[in-house]
Amino acid sequence: MVASFTISVVAFWHVFHGSTLHFAGSPGSGCPVRTGGLVSISWGLTVDQLSGTMLLVVTGVGTLIHVYSASYMSHEDDFGYARYFAYLNLFVAAMLTLVLATTWS
Repeated sequence: MVASFTISVVAFWHVFHGSTLHFAGSPGSGCPVRTGGLVSISWGLTVDQLSGTMLLVVTGVGTLIHVYSASYMSHEDDFGYARYFAYLNLFVAAMLTLVLATTWS
């Protein structure tokens, strides 16, 4: 999580100076996935100033939770410890997906 927070600081630094970062698509083009010719789904990740700020919040708080949880979960067996951190990482990934989701109008 410390690496994720560091990467989000670098992304926020670029966005703070006026650029917008697009991953896996850009507005207008997207990455279409067609199923049966009826459905077209475009997806992408965008970092602008608002999502960059939320990116720092999610990764910063996630890092603090991971650091605290490492000592709090020390009494658990290996399976419980691994399961807890797997669920915690999935939750942080879901939050990052929500924060970075591209919206096209």
